[in-house]
Amino acid sequence: MKRSKKMVFGLIATLLISLFLVNPVTADEVRMDTDGPCPTDYPTKHQISDASTGITYWICKSEYQWEIEKIGGDTHQKWLESGGTYDASADIAAAKAEQDYINQLRAQVERDAVAEARTKPNTQVCKQASYQTVYHGGGGFSTCHIYVPETNVSISPSTPRTFPRISGEVSGPNDVVKFNDIYKSCPASHPIKTQVDSSIICLTQNHWEIQRIGGDVYDAWRSANGALDVSAAIADWKYEKISIQLLRLGAETLLEAEAQVNPGVQVCKAYRFVSTFNGSGGGSICTIYIRPMLLTPELLDVV
Repeated sequence: MKRSKKMVFGLIATLLISLFLVNPVTADEVRMDTDGPCPTDYPTKHQISDASTGITYWICKSEYQWEIEKIGGDTHQKWLESGGTYDASADIAAAKAEQDYINQLRAQVERDAVAEARTKPNTQVCKQASYQTVYHGGGGFSTCHIYVPETNVSISPSTPRTFPRISGEVSGPNDVVKFNDIYKSCPASHPIKTQVDSSIICLTQNHWEIQRIGGDVYDAWRSANGALDVSAAIADWKYEKISIQLLRLGAETLLEAEAQVNPGVQVCKAYRFVSTFNGSGGGSICTIYIRPMLLTPELLDVV
């Protein structure tokens, strides 16, 4: 009887120990069945979805354990096999130093490519580097750059910022024709057809152009209910549009000419503009000129 009581007490003690003692390997994890902030000592959170049960839960890990898992490999295996007693602090420090080295190497390759490209305008310059580390394995990266000298053109027509008022009857922002039939044509007096939601709105040519200019020109015209003469602004806006198109065409012409004297080499040109009504912008274009080859019967291997 006494022996039986001892066995019962022993089993109870074992059960209590198993309930209150946590496996060292998982001591740096906290499970949460609902999403929420992790405890301060366990800041790294991961969502786990069990496909077999459909249950989703969250695991919060200590920074130390997360760093070990990121390293993986032998370091993680040693930590698991030791029951969480393996001191991985040296491994973590070394892995971080390696990552810093890789980041610095990538940045240096980028800087070298940019610097060399600026000494060789319109020519693609590529740089590459490789690395071999203990904790991050081997790898490499490459980057290419083309430095294209920019042509900045300022398009600044002399446009008055105040507009003369118009006396008499005017066509203002409310002078529109509305209907719901998308197949119906706009009247000749309001030729510009636009759609807002399910309604068709027909505008006068003047209204449409002022609306496209936008900004303070449109705001002033709308505030005056159309009683402003903004024809000078419309003319300058059109001038700017044409000038921007000519700027691009000019870049394309220079590009083709330079490409033809450098066959097989990628040539690039860029352009930029600053304007009153069309803001600022630009673009770049590249091409490679392939010299035409005359195919003779010998080259075609014709017998």
